[in-house]
Amino acid sequence: MQLRINLGDVSLLALLDSGSTHNFAAAEAAARTSLRLQLHGGMRVTVANGDKVPCPGVYRAATFSIEGASFSADFFALPLAGYDVVLGTQWLATLGPILWDFGALSMTVQHQGRQGRIQNGAAPRAELLIHVQNSLILLPRPPFV
Repeated sequence: MQLRINLGDVSLLALLDSGSTHNFAAAEAAARTSLRLQLHGGMRVTVANGDKVPCPGVYRAATFSIEGASFSADFFALPLAGYDVVLGTQWLATLGPILWDFGALSMTVQHQGRQGRIQNGAAPRAELLIHVQNSLILLPRPPFV
């Protein structure tokens, strides 16, 4: 599922990805914001095809908003195709129980004691599926059991 998030006054395209263990941000997108990269030399991320991709560092405690609700998360710097950021299980786990509705491309969550609904945004369903499939080669995915 994809949606728009706001990082400061910059709107970014995010992929919600329960198959990614962490959150990621493209350096090009982060450069448009006030995020500061904390360098970590030699760090690498294993991607779905088994390759290890260099990860220059992490953007710590980045504050962002979705439909007016504020959040904070760490984002690892990584090249991303088609998206500015990926919100993985590192962030999704902070929401508690999630009710996914894949027919409506939405999810219902609890945040700060209130129930909220996040709706897919920015693309028709066919385009979303193409982007998700193309992103599989870039994002960490656990093996199917």
